[in-house]
Amino acid sequence: SPRFLPWKRVRVALLLIDYRAREICLVFVIYLFIFHSLFSFVFEYRCTHTFLLLSLPCRASYDEIQILENGQGSWAMGSKPSSGDGAGTSLDIKDGGKSEPVKKILAVSGGVDTSSFEAKIDALTVKFEVKSLTFKELLQNKAKECKNVESVIVAISSKDQTLECIEAIRSASEDTFIVAIHQDATEDAYFRQECWEYGVNMVTFDPASLASAMKLVLTRGSEGLGKLECPYSWCNVGKFTEDEMWHHLQLYHCNHPNNRLHKCPICCRPMAPNLQVHYRNNHGLVAKGIIPKEEVTGVFALVICRRPSDGKFLMTQEFAQTGFWVPGGQLDHGESLREGALRECQEEAGVDVEIKGILEILAKRKRWRRVIFYAEPKNKKATPKTIPDYESTGAVWVSIEELQDQKRPLKLRSPSEPGTWFPYLASGKSASPLQIPNEYAETFSDVIL
Repeated sequence: SPRFLPWKRVRVALLLIDYRAREICLVFVIYLFIFHSLFSFVFEYRCTHTFLLLSLPCRASYDEIQILENGQGSWAMGSKPSSGDGAGTSLDIKDGGKSEPVKKILAVSGGVDTSSFEAKIDALTVKFEVKSLTFKELLQNKAKECKNVESVIVAISSKDQTLECIEAIRSASEDTFIVAIHQDATEDAYFRQECWEYGVNMVTFDPASLASAMKLVLTRGSEGLGKLECPYSWCNVGKFTEDEMWHHLQLYHCNHPNNRLHKCPICCRPMAPNLQVHYRNNHGLVAKGIIPKEEVTGVFALVICRRPSDGKFLMTQEFAQTGFWVPGGQLDHGESLREGALRECQEEAGVDVEIKGILEILAKRKRWRRVIFYAEPKNKKATPKTIPDYESTGAVWVSIEELQDQKRPLKLRSPSEPGTWFPYLASGKSASPLQIPNEYAETFSDVIL
């Protein structure tokens, strides 16, 4: 009020207060302001100056990751790294003066060396807490520890125990992000299939992939601007921005079946038959022009990729529980057949390949044309992708024996292509040269090989 304050003599002082001490400082400022105003009024404005103190919370920047240890056992994430280089970029906490609750990770370990995974997660500039349990401890408390955590990382050498763990965790919590770490993550297709059937969100043995997924899981809601709720009614993870929802759907629900009950949270209406495809192509990064929208061209390139060292074939685990299939998809506008094949192998399987020949050309009509290439990995030790996204839930190397095993049957999106070309190549037969035959020259006249 002007009655208590000589505004012509006011001097403004800004106090930049760390958010962790903001409440204490605000009390001090209020008392100081009242005292100074009364003092000026009693002495009839004889004070030479009056100071108006403003309290502004400042952003706290962390140069290093802050990790709160809370566990024992074989997985203990280490203490806060010493200051210096190599710790990643700083994290700005935008919480309006209120500190965010520490997000928690539960690690269930046994028989797996997790040191490389710990090192990658330690490098994240995210504030979180890790608690460690053994397999027996998890089952004894009926996975109750999993209810209030962002993610559970299962790193057990036994496949049966891994599956039992996943089942117990999913029974206790429907929306916890479950990761299975196993050395056969990209070598045993049936094990991958079982993990997803039991409710896992990711199967990996790649530390970098785990760190990338954990960064998305732990930083959700960091902007504090989200209002969107997940369209899957049983998923309690919410308050997303449009971009956060874009990442959430592919990471958490990539392998969940779609139906007409799932409504787009932005369009507010069912997007049958596939909500994932709709959201990927109409919102988030695509809507901003960061990545292109998938368009219909009617020209497809498929790849049968065989690893020469052991004769295994590369297969992708398709989204929405549609099963395993070979890498491939529709060409983008202006893309050649080989460029499309190489891109699809990288996007769906995470493997760079070298095209060696052509196995089949189908062109029943000009609106629908398809070429199946034969390829081999450029790197003999190439590890397929394991981060779920809109392209696939991951990829795996599959042998002929696994494909034909009736006791451990693999769910296939289509049995035709792998059932035809895997045995064909395994028998020693070769692909045709890299050229379009004359009989198809006119049909493919507008497409570059």
